[in-house]
Amino acid sequence: MNKLDMSDDDGLFKESPPKEDCSICMLPMPVGRAMKHFMIAAKSGLDDSLKNVGHGYKQKWVTKDEYASTLRAHQRSRDEMKSEQRTKAASAS
Repeated sequence: MNKLDMSDDDGLFKESPPKEDCSICMLPMPVGRAMKHFMIAAKSGLDDSLKNVGHGYKQKWVTKDEYASTLRAHQRSRDEMKSEQRTKAASAS
């Protein structure tokens, strides 16, 4: 699957969420449901999903509180993955 270009001028985003299929994830699900999936993935530390949630916030598909809690959870997840042992292993290779 090709990586999506998430720029605002590529025609993927509309003024209001489509009722049918999600144009962001290209899956047959409503945008609200797709945003929930992206928030779960972003809270697990996935950067691409966090970008998608950010786009959803800009389009007003995600509330400010949801976006803020997703950002905090994403940062916590990223911090938990950092360790001295991982840093040494990454620098050795």
